[in-house]
Amino acid sequence: MKTLYDISNRKTRFITASFAVHADGAFLNGAGLDTRGENRNISTVKSYWRNKTPIPYVSAQAWRRWLRNTLVEEAGWEPSTIEPVMFSDKGASNKIAGKLDPLNYPEDDIFGYMFALSGKDRKAAQVVRRLPEVQIIRNSTMKTSILRGLPNLTQISTDEGFVHLKEGTPLPYTTEFYSADLGASFSFEIYRLGMFVNIEGSGHELDPYLVENSDVLEEVDHPVINKGKVYIRKDLHDYQNRIASEVVKGVSRLRGGSKLAQFGADVSPKFMILAGMSVGGMIFDNLIVPKDGLASLNIKALTEIVGDYKEKITTKIYIGIREGYLANQEEIRALDKISGIPVVHGTPISVSEQFAKDLE
Repeated sequence: MKTLYDISNRKTRFITASFAVHADGAFLNGAGLDTRGENRNISTVKSYWRNKTPIPYVSAQAWRRWLRNTLVEEAGWEPSTIEPVMFSDKGASNKIAGKLDPLNYPEDDIFGYMFALSGKDRKAAQVVRRLPEVQIIRNSTMKTSILRGLPNLTQISTDEGFVHLKEGTPLPYTTEFYSADLGASFSFEIYRLGMFVNIEGSGHELDPYLVENSDVLEEVDHPVINKGKVYIRKDLHDYQNRIASEVVKGVSRLRGGSKLAQFGADVSPKFMILAGMSVGGMIFDNLIVPKDGLASLNIKALTEIVGDYKEKITTKIYIGIREGYLANQEEIRALDKISGIPVVHGTPISVSEQFAKDLE
């Protein structure tokens, strides 16, 4: 049976990647005030427990927002700004949305959206722009992990500060921060970029209004359900390659974080590994391990993984390392092949650019 994979007609349907950042003295993602004890003015970082030790992390929502902002700056994308689209009779915003337009806003194509508005809502409130007449749901084409602290390479500390008044006693406050190596992985479904499935009575990925008023789409046969329609961009292959390349290069230049005025930190990857695949999956996850107090790539595990998946890997393997970051960087750079698959070496930025050039 024909599938969506077949419509995309790609050899490389997914990009799988992992990366690591080194945040030294940083507060990248806050969890609010700690109200458990007597001191209720401690600004805490997001963390979870592993082996009775708090491990800092950055939520997927947060670093995906960093990526969106980076792509707007680096690739020149028009932002799909979240804004009020409906107000109550009292003037309060009670419905918000981005542009809901993946044809003109790549953010919407990649990160997805969900929007529904009942007829009752439309009559009872002030709508400030044209909105879809049907429920639309676009699942994100980019699956991501949290950006989590790597084993034995994190430490949370506190900074004691004071607000000094012209008169009176200074007011104390406490802020958590950390020195940490953090890693994340993602799987990017590039075969779905520029492709939209609308199923009558079940759900639409694309606003029918956009279909009717667009000259960049063409309709193709639905591969599974007779009542559904599939719309693809006429420039599908070139569009998919361009957007996927910009996303990969955006990750290599990632920037963002909370409390940058006090705890500014570089969050661009110091290590990055990626490859194209015919199937999805974050196969390069959990490959960074501690060695001599530094991060180290588990080459034995990487070799085993590539050996298991080599029939599904459709490109070279690209490994970018910032000088001095990995304890075993020279051993890694000596690898010209892994389980028979060629390896491209460089910095995270240079390998992302080479991957973009090689993407077919």
